Amino acid sequence: MAYSVIGIYNLALSELGVSKIDSLTESSTAANRLNDNWQYVRDEVLEADDWSFATTRVLLVANAETPVQGFDYAYTLPADFLRVCEDKEDDPPVYPNTYPYVIEALDDGTQCLFCDYDNSESNLSIKYVRREENPARYSATFIRTVSARLAASVALALTESLKKLEAMETLYDSRLRKAKALNRSSGSITNETGSTDWVYAGR
Repeated sequence: MAYSVIGIYNLALSELGVSKIDSLTESSTAANRLNDNWQYVRDEVLEADDWSFATTRVLLVANAETPVQGFDYAYTLPADFLRVCEDKEDDPPVYPNTYPYVIEALDDGTQCLFCDYDNSESNLSIKYVRREENPARYSATFIRTVSARLAASVALALTESLKKLEAMETLYDSRLRKAKALNRSSGSITNETGSTDWVYAGR
């Protein structure tokens, strides 16, 4: 089965005890409220962990502009960037990993990674959580988690019940903990050194 946005919407409505919708574009209050909240909720939950379906690696290109102070280089981040993955001893998210860095924006608003590394001889790369917009790629536990968060975001508007809102927030916290635990147990191989050959292969 392919997961879909409307499927997530209807899971959220089911949690609230509200009738399901038939279309994302229908003129119902439920559809309008869910559409208003969806992108914000999706990105919030994506940022909550290094979801295996939403993590990727990319080579960064130095921006023509440089930081005003503190660092020598600014590397432009991808348009779908949400955050750098968790720093792990056996799999650092930034390679080479011997240079301090910060995530900031240039004066024109371009989001960049600032550091002192010169990539003229070897590439700079990052492992990051991307803005994954295709629900067909989501894991089942992520679907259940984001549907609970979405239900919480529209609970007051659709049910006028503070108790229902609190119940959905509690449900979200519970599902998020379980989803994180499963994601971390199934998303890596332990006792392996790993390889950075992909960097030099130009991936």
